[in-house]
Amino acid sequence: MEPKQACAAKLRVVIVGGGLAGLTLANALQHANIDYVVLERSSDIAPQVGASLATAGNGNRILDQLGVYEQMQKDMVLLEWMHDRNSDGISFSKHDAAPLMHKRLGYPISFLDRQKILAGLYDKIKDKSKIILGKKLLTVEQVAAGIIATCEDGSSFNGDIIVGADGVRSKVRNEMWRYADEHDPGRFNNAEKLSIKSEYKCLFGISKGLKSLDPKDYHITYGIDNSFLTAGGKEQKTYWFNFQKMDKEYQAQDIPRFSQADTEEYVAANRHRKVTGDVTLGDLWDHRISATLLALEEGYFDHWTSGRFVCVGDSVHKMTPNLGQGGNNAIESVAALANSLKKMIDSTEPGTRPSSDDIQQALSEYESRRALRSKVILTLANGTTRTQALRNRLDWILSRYIVPSAGDFFANLACGNMIGAEKLDYLPVPPRSLEATMPYNQAQGVGHSESKTRRALIALPLLILSILAWLTMAPVLEASIDIVVNKSVVPRMVAQLNGVTLDLTQSVYHIAILGNKTLPLRDMFLPAILDVDPALRARLLGFLIETAPIYMIWLFEAYRRSNVLTFLQLPLVFALLFQFHGISVVGPIYFFLHYIHSPIESYAASDLRLVRMNYAKSIPYAVICGYILPTFIIFNWPNLNQRILFTELWQLFPLWTAILLEGFALCVKDETQQVRLSNPKVDLPYTRFATCTIGCISAAARLLHIISRPASLVDSLQAYVQYVPELSDLTNGVVKVCNYDYSLFFASGIIWMLLLFRDLKTAGMESVNWPKLLICLAVLLVSFGPGATILGFWYWREGVIAEKKERNAIVATL
Repeated sequence: MEPKQACAAKLRVVIVGGGLAGLTLANALQHANIDYVVLERSSDIAPQVGASLATAGNGNRILDQLGVYEQMQKDMVLLEWMHDRNSDGISFSKHDAAPLMHKRLGYPISFLDRQKILAGLYDKIKDKSKIILGKKLLTVEQVAAGIIATCEDGSSFNGDIIVGADGVRSKVRNEMWRYADEHDPGRFNNAEKLSIKSEYKCLFGISKGLKSLDPKDYHITYGIDNSFLTAGGKEQKTYWFNFQKMDKEYQAQDIPRFSQADTEEYVAANRHRKVTGDVTLGDLWDHRISATLLALEEGYFDHWTSGRFVCVGDSVHKMTPNLGQGGNNAIESVAALANSLKKMIDSTEPGTRPSSDDIQQALSEYESRRALRSKVILTLANGTTRTQALRNRLDWILSRYIVPSAGDFFANLACGNMIGAEKLDYLPVPPRSLEATMPYNQAQGVGHSESKTRRALIALPLLILSILAWLTMAPVLEASIDIVVNKSVVPRMVAQLNGVTLDLTQSVYHIAILGNKTLPLRDMFLPAILDVDPALRARLLGFLIETAPIYMIWLFEAYRRSNVLTFLQLPLVFALLFQFHGISVVGPIYFFLHYIHSPIESYAASDLRLVRMNYAKSIPYAVICGYILPTFIIFNWPNLNQRILFTELWQLFPLWTAILLEGFALCVKDETQQVRLSNPKVDLPYTRFATCTIGCISAAARLLHIISRPASLVDSLQAYVQYVPELSDLTNGVVKVCNYDYSLFFASGIIWMLLLFRDLKTAGMESVNWPKLLICLAVLLVSFGPGATILGFWYWREGVIAEKKERNAIVATL
């Protein structure tokens, strides 16, 4: 191992490239008190080349730490609406993803002149002599004491580390490969060196004076092999990009470059293309301030460092601009590199300089830290280019139908990519970033999503309960139905009703497929609803009412924003299935799926916990009118024949409840779109009302359970084993089915509840210890029954995830 060098001089970093990455790194090193020099080939540090930069939360937070963001704000126009348009410029979707992302991350999405951002970064450099223009790199040599960078004009610069911030055609990267081929053969293979490719070209520019384009609007215009991105800016500027698929995919050495004549020829052939309904590419071109036609390079390199060489930004992760993340990810990489260097310096003994081993370890840590996030985002960005160019039929369906109907799909995707963003660890966190409703958290986001497979394994006991119920319930249900249909039990039972004549032959639905399902189930209820067995009546009524809180939870979860496009949006399906196959079979499956789809990270954004407002207000009334009241009716209606009629109708209560819920929700104004921005906790009073109302009804039903002396789970299992198909006592069969169904279903609910509590503990969001929880659970179960207890826990959890964040979230502290 090379010893540390005793030297009073500072570590010096040579940065090649004075663009966004280079100037950001210079500012970051300046704040870290690390010496540096920037070598920029151009004679102008902030040239106007017709380029714009999209800024977002992950980049803006770092620029805010560097003191650049305040000036940037003056040049920003905050986007309000994003429009998805077809190739005729007609809007087929409009959403407010930009304001939502601003609220979540504390910073807006905005487009600015690249020139202005570079000028702002340069302005923050205290010693301008460290920025040297007109220096085109020729060679880099690594020597025992560091590196020597030689420029084409013969000048040379010594340093300890050389950083390639010189773009996709990086000279530093080429020199790093040359060094590695000599000193570490095989590290960079030919396939990696040829990683850069190009399939699309882009005409990008800045125009001015197009009054028909609202500066607060952002437009994505989809078209086969040709698409547009358009955004507004200050001073009636329009920032625009026109993407065109080229005739083939070009490899690194063959990527074309376009002349002014090529550009004008392209515009002449495409002037007619619509950007919006009344703006074409020709209009953008005619109002241009500047415009450039480039082939879009794409590429990701697996290795970013060797020896004292290291690369950042486009030189190692070059992505297409459709996602607006190229510049922001370059800024992130710069921050990660600066953090590694600062950490290395802080751990070096005073009066010494880091050894080569120290430097290589720091550079390797930087590469490891950034590799996964940058690769995932690059893949997503390049895929977005192809989706917007409607590469295939699936992309057309995705863009036209699936994404527009998926709520805040774009915002969720983008914020999920940015929540784990880098920051400069040695500088204070900007106050505005602490106002985010989706706090930055490097333990979440890309590369840190909790494994659904792991969650499925943790929740496996729920599936086991479902399988157990299926294996044991199926033969018993079949036996009971056989008793009802084939062994004339019902007539013998009816004979006990003192001569009352009942009509049990006709189905109210008059549809064979429905009647075949509902009539046997109706007849199994007869001993309870006809008061043949008062104890069974109280037992079954209590069980059905105690199920209401769980059913209500399913309805709330169906309209929770985080559950869009998941199985949890199908409570009607689950409820119908448990009617016909047993709630102890279907209930655990629902709990299993809910646990898989509800990790703590699902609620990283406060508004994702929110339940759609019109449904949050309507659900308890729908449950009461569609389930609880009809349940009381079938047990208490004075006319027995009508009671039997209502009982068969009741078998499809999930359908009637769903219809009522939709009707109630239509009568209530849905304020979700507004409150998700202004007050994402506004639904809590409505969930509290629902919890108290339905919970009290369920707890009252618990008294019926006590009166009927419900069997324990062990007793139910023991009795069930003894229940054989030859049993001819329908009442006894219903009692056992009810007890068993009740026991297994609520056992699965309690397991689900404990798994969710475990999530809160693991995330550091709850300090209640396990013994205390279990004691409280036992007391509540005995006092109020499992239905009310599980509902109460669910609401308590609502409050926790509404008020607290995962332990690693960066939030304001009191």
